[in-house]
Amino acid sequence: QRYITETHSTAVGTRHKNSKFAHVAKTITAWQFFQKLGFSPGTAARNATQSLQNFVYFGAKAWKDSGTYVKSNSLGSVIEAEMKRHGVFFVNLEEIAQTGDMLSNVQLVDGKVVRHEPGYGDWFQSSVEKLSKLSGKPMQWVENKINRATTFKIAYSKMHSDLSNNHGLIRKRMEGKISEGVKIEDAIANEINKRASRFAANMVKELHYEYSPFAKPKAIQTKAGSILGQFSTYGINFFEYNRKIAMEAGDSMLAGDWTSAENARLFRLSMLYGLTYAVMEPLTNAKWSNLIEH
Repeated sequence: QRYITETHSTAVGTRHKNSKFAHVAKTITAWQFFQKLGFSPGTAARNATQSLQNFVYFGAKAWKDSGTYVKSNSLGSVIEAEMKRHGVFFVNLEEIAQTGDMLSNVQLVDGKVVRHEPGYGDWFQSSVEKLSKLSGKPMQWVENKINRATTFKIAYSKMHSDLSNNHGLIRKRMEGKISEGVKIEDAIANEINKRASRFAANMVKELHYEYSPFAKPKAIQTKAGSILGQFSTYGINFFEYNRKIAMEAGDSMLAGDWTSAENARLFRLSMLYGLTYAVMEPLTNAKWSNLIEH
């Protein structure tokens, strides 16, 4: 009960009190983002390497086939619409402490609503926040147009292809109830699209994670936690992503299924970082691990 209450209040913003420390925390986290990640080509390039997880999770063939499948079936506009419908894109990538400041300049004095004009502190906070949002545009573009869009396209096309060849699903839809005036072909297409887009949205969260305030560990949801743990969300999620791949592969090995998709993911994960550290760096005498981090 407490978990549900706290998650809901965090999601809608009622958990954050409009205090001076809340505004200080918001200013500090905005400045931290600008100082560490803002207007940084290296950071944007490092962020783009997260797309290599598409190779790890789906494989090179699935990645290549997805482009051909999307073009041959003219699914580009459909995929774009589904990405927007599921909200997989970030409006703002920066992690800034949340404050309930909608009525920060309004007070009730002697039964009357009195509005205070923003002071220097409000102006400074707003300026730093705007700078942070502007400086995060390169990373936002990389995250949305490269990382998330690529994963969604691969996952959508893979599931769409599988379902289009699923005779059981097609037969079930043909034998089931269909709304009056709707063609069977359209009903099947809508069912495939709905399932494929839901799978793709879940894969985006699996590979590129959720950064909403309510999705973070509880300790990081506080004002002090927002400052101290601002850049820890990725690390925590990436560790969990690796742990899940290793555990699922371990289960397959114990079951004797050495050719499973789970084993293949662990092999590709090991190969990707093994080649980065043990092959590319010695051959090129360059620190590729600064770009493709593990």
